[in-house]
Amino acid sequence: MGKDTGWYYWKKKRKLTKSQKLAWLAGFMDGEGSFMLMRTKRTKKRNLYVWACITIPSTDRFVLEEVEKILKFSINVKSSLITERRRRPNCKQVYVLRISNIRNTYHLCRVLVPFLVLKKERAGLMLEYLTSRLSRGGTLYRPVKKFGNFPYSERETFIIDEIKRLNRRGYHPDV
Repeated sequence: MGKDTGWYYWKKKRKLTKSQKLAWLAGFMDGEGSFMLMRTKRTKKRNLYVWACITIPSTDRFVLEEVEKILKFSINVKSSLITERRRRPNCKQVYVLRISNIRNTYHLCRVLVPFLVLKKERAGLMLEYLTSRLSRGGTLYRPVKKFGNFPYSERETFIIDEIKRLNRRGYHPDV
């Protein structure tokens, strides 16, 4: 599709409402995005630490810049656009939009869950995890510096393992 058809053309010709932008973003997240709970390894100096991260990889920087605008101006979520290094010289350049701040991941999950289809379960689990951690150790605007300071509940551990299972490659409905 060229710039005279598709999303680019439609966006220029018509003002989108906030719910239309969020529905488009949810569709894009269903196809390209990832909802992850990342773990650090336990060492002598620090305990196990888990943080929420939402990423959207793409080879089209323009689309990710549009997503970044929607996040920033529609729902006030900050993100960072990262240029990944090329793994092979003949491959396209990959860009990754990353949302990793706890407040931003919480707000994004809360806003997108009603619009998501394929990744609704992952976003719902992540929202439950973030709500649980925030209720035990801080607020959205003043979270505890390190969530590793208090132990993970059984439900939080289950959510971490379930999101890991759902993010595994391949077909695995009941593994």
